[in-house]
Amino acid sequence: RQVAQQKLKKTAGSQTLTLELVRTPDILAEVATQEQALKLVVGFAAETHDVEKYARGKLADKHLDLIIANQVGIAGGGFESDQNAATAYWSDGQRAFPGTAKTQLAEQLLDLIAERLDA
Repeated sequence: RQVAQQKLKKTAGSQTLTLELVRTPDILAEVATQEQALKLVVGFAAETHDVEKYARGKLADKHLDLIIANQVGIAGGGFESDQNAATAYWSDGQRAFPGTAKTQLAEQLLDLIAERLDA
């Protein structure tokens, strides 16, 4: 890869710049493959569509025990709201958490994680 040693100057007539991005290691997948006596690896997925399909795919591909997924870009949730909804998926089940205050959703998710640790 070519790395600039100094500031890249604008050139006459050039309207665009191209930036090449390098994929970073998948930390979550690495953690999930490590051997430990007791663990529950939980991932999070923010999807724009086909939430269950992509969440279950990540659950399997990354060898997760649990994944919490939500749909982004819908009214009444996300970054611009104090409310959110999510669905938790695991290998043989799922649980939906309908729209609620984010703090309450966090408590419900922690309760589910504790429950799954005991499963």
